[in-house]
Amino acid sequence: MSYTHHQWDGKKNFARYSRMYDSDGKEIVKTNYAIQASAAAGLTTTIDDLCKFALEVLNGNHISDTLNK
Repeated sequence: MSYTHHQWDGKKNFARYSRMYDSDGKEIVKTNYAIQASAAAGLTTTIDDLCKFALEVLNGNHISDTLNK
């Protein structure tokens, strides 16, 4: 998972990340992508990395036997 991080440092290849859009479909342009508050604790990831993680969890990898039941 090369594109998953817990803090936006402004140095990542931003083209690989999704954008935010308003209710009219217009892109919300920001200059500072630091996360103030987030349910994911500031985690940023690409769809590729998110899918890799999901497949690992679905296959029962990297989690305890108790959680895997």
